[in-house]
Amino acid sequence: MSTAVEGANLAFVAMLVNAAALALYGFAQTVPFVRDHSPSIVQILRETESYLLESNSRLAYVGTWAAALLAVSSGLVVAIAYRAWPNKLLAKLFAKSLSDESVWHRYFFVEQPNDTYVYLECYLTDGRQTTDPLA
Repeated sequence: MSTAVEGANLAFVAMLVNAAALALYGFAQTVPFVRDHSPSIVQILRETESYLLESNSRLAYVGTWAAALLAVSSGLVVAIAYRAWPNKLLAKLFAKSLSDESVWHRYFFVEQPNDTYVYLECYLTDGRQTTDPLA
């Protein structure tokens, strides 16, 4: 997989889990106790400075909620990384791209034919050369 595709996958997963965390936050707003004890997103968007800096406790309160949302989205990312998802679509999209091995190990040791010998040459910018047999 190319670096660009891997980066796009990471960006997609980040957007997916952040959207899921915000959706869970929105769903939690339907519970009256949570709605009464959570920060007002509308006021944060309209009057950011006056709402957040009204008092130090308000800033800490909003920061605590932000940390909780970050923990939820991080937990979702860990679940995806450990392949603990029930959704078959996510399994098809990301199971092949997630790996515990490095590309070097896969290309030089796993995918090489049995009767070959891996020999690495490295040409340095100052003109010197170094070699290493990979065994």
